[in-house]
Amino acid sequence: MLKIKFWGTRGSIPVCGKKYVKYGGNTPCLEVRTDQGHLIIIDCGSGIREMGYQLMEEGFDKGGCSAVILLSHCHWDHIQGMPFFRPAYVKGNRFIIYGLHSFYQTLEKSLVGQMQCPYFPSRFFEMGAEFNIREIPECKFNIGDLSITTAYMNHPDETFGFRIDYHGKSFVYASDNEHIPSAVADDKVIQFSRKTDLLIHDSQFMWDEYFGNKVGWGHSVPEVALQTAQLSEAKKLILFHHDPSHNDQFLDNMLEYCKNLNAGYHGLEIDLARDFMEIIL
Repeated sequence: MLKIKFWGTRGSIPVCGKKYVKYGGNTPCLEVRTDQGHLIIIDCGSGIREMGYQLMEEGFDKGGCSAVILLSHCHWDHIQGMPFFRPAYVKGNRFIIYGLHSFYQTLEKSLVGQMQCPYFPSRFFEMGAEFNIREIPECKFNIGDLSITTAYMNHPDETFGFRIDYHGKSFVYASDNEHIPSAVADDKVIQFSRKTDLLIHDSQFMWDEYFGNKVGWGHSVPEVALQTAQLSEAKKLILFHHDPSHNDQFLDNMLEYCKNLNAGYHGLEIDLARDFMEIIL
């Protein structure tokens, strides 16, 4: 059994207010648990702050607990919650962080940098918990019975997508991926997502926004996410990384639009990511 909980689903910057209640306003963070007790955290956007409060109630407040963190990349909306993650301040807790080496600096320097003076009053390695930071290439590795595969996405400064397979179930996290403008869907992502139970795919912009002034920003559109899911024969598609300017009404309309596009295709369920949404595979 794989249990996936969304703690943050928004792209670029957190938002709040009465227009953002249904889908939420936190930036990317997912919690993945298995029936064997594995805890995987994908990305450390602002959503990890709220997740941290839950973990503190589950024993992380006493130390001696551990989790694996998978970082897609170090753009600010995917790491900005780490300084506010309370379990990281508890001595005895242990976190293994997997991510890629950017063009500019090491993964460690990227994480340490956002907590340096004058940006933050506490330093990364003064938080209390033990961190084991591991830079990896495109590869496949195991954590217990979990199989984790990484793949480079099309995004400025490079980004990882993740595929997690566990006892016959799988899901793909393909946030921050831009389709090739001359094509509709990226064949690499299609193959990476082949027959997955759940595809979580970037759909930050609509076509008019994308071709307006967003080409090259590293994000996708709902039509591409939908075609990727169809061609990969995914069972369920979750549209993810919502633009901060897209309020609840806009996202409701986006979902309805995608469902209409998918009307003649059987076997694919579509939904939009929402903060606190839970999916069990």
